[in-house]
Amino acid sequence: MQRSSTMKAEERSRVFDARTHGRGVRMTVRVLLACGGLLLPAATAWAQPQRLDIAERARLRGLLESYRVAGADAARRREIADEILAIGDGKVAAAELLGRITSDLNAPLNRYSADLGRLAQAAVAENLRQVQASHLHRLSRDFRSLQQRGTVDAATIRATAEPAMNELRRAYVADAEKLITGNEVLRRHRQQIMEWAGDWGRCQAMLGEADADFGQWLKLYEYLVVSRAGLPGAASQRLARNEADLLTIDPGEAMAVRDLNIMRVLGGIRPLQVDLRLSEAARGHSQDMREHRFFSHTSPVSGKRTMEERGGRVGVAVHGENIFQGSTDPFVANRWWFRSPGHHINMFRDSFSRIGVGRSGVYWTQNFQR
Repeated sequence: MQRSSTMKAEERSRVFDARTHGRGVRMTVRVLLACGGLLLPAATAWAQPQRLDIAERARLRGLLESYRVAGADAARRREIADEILAIGDGKVAAAELLGRITSDLNAPLNRYSADLGRLAQAAVAENLRQVQASHLHRLSRDFRSLQQRGTVDAATIRATAEPAMNELRRAYVADAEKLITGNEVLRRHRQQIMEWAGDWGRCQAMLGEADADFGQWLKLYEYLVVSRAGLPGAASQRLARNEADLLTIDPGEAMAVRDLNIMRVLGGIRPLQVDLRLSEAARGHSQDMREHRFFSHTSPVSGKRTMEERGGRVGVAVHGENIFQGSTDPFVANRWWFRSPGHHINMFRDSFSRIGVGRSGVYWTQNFQR
């Protein structure tokens, strides 16, 4: 379902998730480190972790240095991680260890990003040698012209817009998984990086993020690298501006945003800037739909009836909204919205400049702002 702020009030939706658990309110503190032009999400901490005494702090510093020195010895790192996470209530130590892991991953991620980016650029260059540039320019121009009409029907989307976008994507966006599985060097890079996944996951669980998945974060990282590697410099730079924020949200939500922005760029439309407040409002509405078992732009939750109310709770204006139910896959959600005329218009509206996407289970919300 979709709506914009020009639609009827009864068609609206969404809410803000305070993220409360029992009596405690969780505060997310992301420890981020530059990694090959991207950022790796590292730490989630509780608002009031148990403080360490002087002896515990000194022991923690020593063990963190030992963890660093262990280097590529994964078994030794696990042993040291056990000792680190046993200090105090484990939360301060877990946050510190996540910072150490992030730092240790800097060099391997830099190498991985550089090699993956070069291979993606080569793959796109080969694609472009097999098709006339004028043909791709015409596809992009025709796609943009279709969006500028302000209205589009399902038949036109399937007959014209979708085939054009599919062809543009095949030309300009390499398949990350295909590149990695087909290249021994990249496979070794990925295997080396994944050796940190166990300790990373244990730290996240200690900090209340039991569902955090390092593998999904790495897939997002790979997707961000590959999806802009084959684009012209200006388009690549515009997409790169979003990456720091994308790596602080759920990987699926981030992929949904990036996927839409790739389509907008390929179609000659400016990409949307991710807004974490819009994401928060969208995530809350998706969570409400899941928990209260409804699917609508109009919420039964007090204070969250309309998309404007939901945005207002987090201090942001919402001018358009799409919702979807039925899959946890961000690409499935985007494809469904793409094929639906009203949702399609919201996705490619040139007057929109900011976006936030939120998922809860199989429920998705896409928020837009002019």
